[in-house]
Amino acid sequence: MSTPVLEEQDLAAVDRERPVTVLAQETGLGEGTAFFLPSPGDPWTEYTYEQLLADLVDQDEFIVPNLLARVMLLFGKPKAGKSAVVVNLCNAIITGAPFLGAFPLVNAQGEPLFNRVIVLAADASIKREYAARLQRLGVTQAAGLRLRVLHRALDSTDWERLTKQLRPDSRTLVVLDSLTMATEGGTADDQSVKVALRGATYMSEAGASVIVVGYQSDWGPATPPKGQLPRPQGHTAVSAGVRWLMHVGKPNPFDDKNVELTCWGNAGRVHKYALQRRDSAADLHLVSQETADELSTAVGESQKQTKRKKDDRNREIADLIVQSCQGLNQEQAAAWLEVHEVQGVSGKVIKASTAVGYFSRKAQFGGLARCNGGVWSLSGTS
Repeated sequence: MSTPVLEEQDLAAVDRERPVTVLAQETGLGEGTAFFLPSPGDPWTEYTYEQLLADLVDQDEFIVPNLLARVMLLFGKPKAGKSAVVVNLCNAIITGAPFLGAFPLVNAQGEPLFNRVIVLAADASIKREYAARLQRLGVTQAAGLRLRVLHRALDSTDWERLTKQLRPDSRTLVVLDSLTMATEGGTADDQSVKVALRGATYMSEAGASVIVVGYQSDWGPATPPKGQLPRPQGHTAVSAGVRWLMHVGKPNPFDDKNVELTCWGNAGRVHKYALQRRDSAADLHLVSQETADELSTAVGESQKQTKRKKDDRNREIADLIVQSCQGLNQEQAAAWLEVHEVQGVSGKVIKASTAVGYFSRKAQFGGLARCNGGVWSLSGTS
């Protein structure tokens, strides 16, 4: 049985500012069903579940799995190689060469994923940089490339108008270079960042893939604290607006040949790619890659190896105590360890006070060497 719907003339007579109750005989949804009717110019778009499923089929989340996403932020410190990676991608689209020398940008049928690149440059100097680097890669013609210089930060209306002018589609890559210069108040102003990211959303909703280029937040030290990923400027707003991040960095500040990419999404699963420059700054080629699963396995193996080393060292110290401290009580054995500068699992000399604590808590080597009236033996032996 088909479900009746309201005709256009019926909709015109309804007060659009309030929920409408539609009778069962008008919609088939049941008496008392309430909903809002959309108005022209409403700041939202509604999708049915069928349309959402169709989007999943029409467009994957990734251009290159675990590397390039349909909407992403590419960021790093100045001169880290951000623009070089983007230019390498532009070259791949223009010439058909594999991205980073390793990833063909084609679909399952072997057809190019993109036929157009639009660079939105927030600084006029960027146009020279892109042209020079593409020329060094051997590009002489680029019919599918357009670079538009933004003379001021765009507001939401500007972004909407620009999207309509450019008419991006699923075979268009849009690059915003860079987020910092494209915002009115800089990346410290969350509202300005949100406006720029909303502009990226307009493009992606039209079907385009979007890369936003940004800068790395300054932790103070050259690298983030141990165990923490780098974070972009405008971190709070970016984290809410972008689901895939690519950090571009160097193995050390003075290395101009090697580039490292670290990619992750909301789930925090990290993927790493090692690149090497050849003839020019943007002539980057993949050297190695590690997936999140491989990195997780490596971390697990490293932790196991570290534990084995600690266990082995504690056993060595316990053996030494049994051999050298017969007739001594725990306090005297602890003092003996310090006097003889015996090193613990950390590589530092064991302090007497620390050793006494291990003996009393049966921790570290203190759980392996036991004392009974000055007679030392290994735990588990007679």
